[in-house]
Amino acid sequence: MDYTEAIIWYTAWPVLIFIAYKFVMLNLRHHAKMERLEMLEERFGEQFPHTDALLKNRPKSQE
Repeated sequence: MDYTEAIIWYTAWPVLIFIAYKFVMLNLRHHAKMERLEMLEERFGEQFPHTDALLKNRPKSQE
């Protein structure tokens, strides 16, 4: 009997799960960084209201 396909599957699925886990963790860290950046932008706008117009009028490519 040829067990090659089973051997490949049993060695590949832990690698696939690990890659998926790393991808999800990367996305969660990125999301946390973006949330913190938004919080800091809001705080900056409250501390320096004269720059609020500059932040609102920036091009869409920078948002």
